[in-house]
Amino acid sequence: METESIDFLNQLSNNRLRKEIDNICGSYSNSWDVLAELCQNSVDAIRLFVKRHGSESKSHTVEITLDCRNRSIIVRDSGIGFNPPSIASLMAPHGTDKSQNDQSIIGEKGVGLTYVIFMSNEFELTSASMEGQFEGTITRAGAWKRGDTDSLPLLSPSSNTGVGVSAGETFTQIRVVGLDDPYGEEEDLFNQPMPVLEYILRTKTAVGSTRTLFDLVEEDVTVTFTLTGHDGKSQSANIKYQYLAPHELLAPNSQVIDFEDFVKKAALMDDRAKTSQLRGKCLRKVSTITRAGRTIRYYSFFVPSRTTWAEMSSRNQLTRVNPETKESENIIQGGIEVGTRGMPTCVQLTPPSTGASGYWPNLFLLIEDDSLPFDLGRKFIPSRTQGLLKEIAKDIFNDFIPFTKFLTTDPAVTNSLSTLQNYEKSQEFQKINLLPDLKVRGLHYVKHPDSQEAAVVAIFNQLTAQNYLKGYYGLKTGHKMTYDLWANFELTRDSVGANHHSIITDGEQLPVVIEFKYKAEDLLEDFEKDIKHFSDIDLIVAWDLDVPKFGTRGVDVTVLNEDDAFFHGSNYMLTWPGAYNLGSASQKPLIALRKFVDKISE
Repeated sequence: METESIDFLNQLSNNRLRKEIDNICGSYSNSWDVLAELCQNSVDAIRLFVKRHGSESKSHTVEITLDCRNRSIIVRDSGIGFNPPSIASLMAPHGTDKSQNDQSIIGEKGVGLTYVIFMSNEFELTSASMEGQFEGTITRAGAWKRGDTDSLPLLSPSSNTGVGVSAGETFTQIRVVGLDDPYGEEEDLFNQPMPVLEYILRTKTAVGSTRTLFDLVEEDVTVTFTLTGHDGKSQSANIKYQYLAPHELLAPNSQVIDFEDFVKKAALMDDRAKTSQLRGKCLRKVSTITRAGRTIRYYSFFVPSRTTWAEMSSRNQLTRVNPETKESENIIQGGIEVGTRGMPTCVQLTPPSTGASGYWPNLFLLIEDDSLPFDLGRKFIPSRTQGLLKEIAKDIFNDFIPFTKFLTTDPAVTNSLSTLQNYEKSQEFQKINLLPDLKVRGLHYVKHPDSQEAAVVAIFNQLTAQNYLKGYYGLKTGHKMTYDLWANFELTRDSVGANHHSIITDGEQLPVVIEFKYKAEDLLEDFEKDIKHFSDIDLIVAWDLDVPKFGTRGVDVTVLNEDDAFFHGSNYMLTWPGAYNLGSASQKPLIALRKFVDKISE
């Protein structure tokens, strides 16, 4: 008997697809990420045009419009345009026509458009290429991602033709409306003044080309930006197609000295002459090195005083309100930034351990490595690569140190270890502040967990204390115990789903064992290695889960509605097959806190 092959890779359920989209969107962590992805696509489209038709074939533009009234962004570019038959595949998760080996192109993961689509309520694409023209709309993608509707978002064309345009007429325009706001009022992109938005465009997106620092730009692009505020008033500006380096932000009478030129002259100077030349000045060093077979470029800028950053911030109206302290703080500061393929990535590195480490805050360093690998949302790079870049940073820092005594106007550094520790603490708080807010009234734990199980425990405890999660009363917990929490679950009509009311005795205390994980799928290995015993656990609590990883073990994941949930807040049921070596087929309820918190958020 012949059997038909099963296409298992394309059998994505609505729930699994939503989870994949959720994971993609969750991999981003900055309020400007949608803007950055749109700008990156535009720059890539222009670079592809230049690669195909040459740099002299037409003048290139990127036009950016941000409207605070309807939380919309429009980005229009003069690039190569979309080929209509390929649009569906390019807009799907991980869809891309960009080669990972082409270092002239920035994008490679194929998730940028997916992220943009599902962070908005309306997505409009208009494009003209030499292969054809297209115009279409996607609505309520963000609502589907949040589970507000089960209707899959579709791309609805209003125009689709195979009639192309000339090379001089190609363009793409993307408009997104009703963008999500997961970052809080102070960090919300639509609450920023014009100077801050210009700074974001030139330091966080691809229109702030880092190649300009190294005289490597092949494409000439005119960038315009229009901002319409909440009051309906508009203002426009021309944005330089180049990274906003610190030397541009100095007062007109400030002096910047080229490091290499000074070193050549310094050999003939005594200390008094060096002091006369350097005191209160800024040092800049731009160079290229080769490490591990990779060409790495860097721009470094050393200021005479840490107050220089505050002066630059104040002078250029680049301050912001700290969402925690509600106090004004400077946007411009020292640090180690990472770039790749002409684009700032917003990835920051912690300074390595060095002598005279108290001077690290005086140094701004941008390291550009075109071969950098990233995670989906470009939040971090692998530790091995970080080690290489930190070694480079250390060498650059040490080049400046012999001249600090002639240059700096700050008091002598007497406790460099403490200074470095404070600097590292400040950097860590900056990263923490980028995490999305929970936005649940009454909770004193205010941020999404950053891969930490302890944070999941803390959020669960606060949700129970505020009675968002009902019926849970902890009895004993501890790191030496096999399981995380021994508790009582009080059976009431408020804590147990309606479909179980007939089998409970109101007020009865049910002993339960609860296991916590940051990622629910991490429990699979505990079961397989016999670290945890399946039958002992009554309830799993995790921040999130990866449905496909359960599927690879034959574990079925189904969504629970409130009426079917025995344990309050449980929103998934995990069903293990008998072949999993757990005895007969068994089920375990799961509270995915991310989904629960999204539902009760303000």
